[in-house]
Amino acid sequence: TNSILINHGLPIPPMARIANTNNLKDIVNILGGFPIIMKANKSNQGKGVVKVSSMEELRSLIDFVKNSTTPEDVFLQSFIQEATEKCIRVVVVDNKIVTAYGRSATNNDFRASLAKGSFLGFVKLSKKESDIFQQISKILNLDIIGLDFARTPRGPQIIEVNAYPGLGKLYDYT
Repeated sequence: TNSILINHGLPIPPMARIANTNNLKDIVNILGGFPIIMKANKSNQGKGVVKVSSMEELRSLIDFVKNSTTPEDVFLQSFIQEATEKCIRVVVVDNKIVTAYGRSATNNDFRASLAKGSFLGFVKLSKKESDIFQQISKILNLDIIGLDFARTPRGPQIIEVNAYPGLGKLYDYT
């Protein structure tokens, strides 16, 4: 999904797949240095997302993932500090934005999660942000989509796209 959005020129933080471990230093440099994020390709609700702070940690995690009994497809992504402070979830249904709300990281965790009770209230989107999210919905051609992004000095950065956004906890705040 991220590759499709990058090909359309949308604001996705730099990311990389790990073909081999010979070029890890170059990959980390392209991603902006440590910390970086390692994500399992088939994860949800923040599960399978790890913040990596050193080359030693990265090599150990890659070794673990590649040699586990059920190897997981993972990728690396730049760490966006602003997402820990306020990560905004936008829900789009039939190409229409139906809600946007803020979440933050809690309990010494870098992952912002509504399930952990970090609701920051509803958010008003700028026209530019709205246009980006409606464009993504049309590109991916999904009936419902949840988009997580952070507002940064470089503009909005899309952290994650969810084809099955969990909305259950949102009812507690409406």
